[in-house]
Amino acid sequence: MSKFRPITSTKLFSRIALLTPLLASCGNTFSSSSENTKTSTTELSSVSSLSSPHPNDLASLLPYEAKKDTLKRRIFGYYPPADKAGVIAAKEAGITDLIATPWACGYLEERGEHYASMAQEAGLNVFPYIGSKEALSQTDLFSPSWLKNQSNVPGVYLCDEPFPDEMDQLAAQVDSFNQTLPNKAFLSCLLDPGGMAFTSRWPSSVSYDDYVNSYCEKVLDRLTGPKWLMGDTYPLSTLEGKPVIASHHLSTLTSWGAAAKMHGAEANVCLMADDAMIFENPTIGSLRFQANACQAFGIQHYTIYTVDTPPSGVEEYRKAMWQNGGKTSIYPLVKQLNDENQAYAYLPLQFRYDATTSLWPLALKQDDVGYRYEKAAIAALNALDKPEAHLDLTNSKVLKTWESDVPSLLARYVDANQNEAFFAMNYSSPHHTGNGFLTFSFERANHAIVLRSGQYYDFALSSSELSLSLLAGEGAFILPYFA
Repeated sequence: MSKFRPITSTKLFSRIALLTPLLASCGNTFSSSSENTKTSTTELSSVSSLSSPHPNDLASLLPYEAKKDTLKRRIFGYYPPADKAGVIAAKEAGITDLIATPWACGYLEERGEHYASMAQEAGLNVFPYIGSKEALSQTDLFSPSWLKNQSNVPGVYLCDEPFPDEMDQLAAQVDSFNQTLPNKAFLSCLLDPGGMAFTSRWPSSVSYDDYVNSYCEKVLDRLTGPKWLMGDTYPLSTLEGKPVIASHHLSTLTSWGAAAKMHGAEANVCLMADDAMIFENPTIGSLRFQANACQAFGIQHYTIYTVDTPPSGVEEYRKAMWQNGGKTSIYPLVKQLNDENQAYAYLPLQFRYDATTSLWPLALKQDDVGYRYEKAAIAALNALDKPEAHLDLTNSKVLKTWESDVPSLLARYVDANQNEAFFAMNYSSPHHTGNGFLTFSFERANHAIVLRSGQYYDFALSSSELSLSLLAGEGAFILPYFA
């Protein structure tokens, strides 16, 4: 478990003064283009030429840089626009894959092929939504030839938010899918624990982990193509006009991160990017909060929910990033988020997730009303009986201690040569103002690469210590090294 030593703000500021961020001298060398979106990130390469006597003794970072043009995050867009201008706008916002709902391409209609061709001209992949729950009993869902032959159709989206009693129907489609589309991906977005409120559809005997494991065993493990574990959880909402964090947020992310690790899958979680229902008009802070929490559990890819604005009905949608054929005020925020997460993504994508731990600072009262929702989410995380929720840093050969004056998350990542990297997050609601200070003490490190909000830094360390000042909801990927 994490080691905690109380620190003073004076000590923190003295360390920060020693660590004035310097953009790496190789900044141009490390620039990353997001144009090549067809490369699958499911095949993460080994950094085979890194051979070091001690973890994180790196003579050169060039082996990592060699993958800068091939390793990209997959950023999906749900409910995309149906017209060419909207598709191009989605591409320009940094989206790589469209989950084309019937609004865009129908189910098995001919216009689905037309839509895929239009997206191909814009340089985007398409996952056509061909199933629907009503269609799960059909036997010819995968028969249209364009699903197999269209080069920018890497798979299909089969079912949205299946309940436990629909899992067998979903599983019944796997053999046909493998036979017809053997090298394609099979997407289905799982419910978050909020769906358990529908008690008539959710047996009391089925836990959330049972639900996720059922999908992994009945569907994911049987697929012959790429494996994707997808789900949605929207942690930030309002109650009586005040901001709320869902208490199950972190435990849900742990379920997906742990399952993806166990079953050899890539995880992809939806981010709420709408002004809709009980969800506030997005800010860059609320979008970062969601994306960074995912990375704190090994979830490197995400889906923007939604691109176009769905019509209101059972659910109320006021505005998404695209509405009535044009960009809204949300559009530049989503583009900023995507640009930040795609920049230098090749570096974290060469590391595999291990586990996560949390820290509640002693200086922050346990009953502090301003952090009660963060406290509830972290308490639910700590109550889990799974190793991914209890990272034991005594096993690290690189990190000695870490400290924070705000609720924080820390994940450990390891590459093919056992070099360690870390992802740290200030897990404070984006409604909080001010910064949190996180300080790290490393074993044998005189440098640290830090990726933070799309920026690349190479710090020279004094006494192998690093201090970071992170905004509420902000995260940082940290690669300490000795050179």
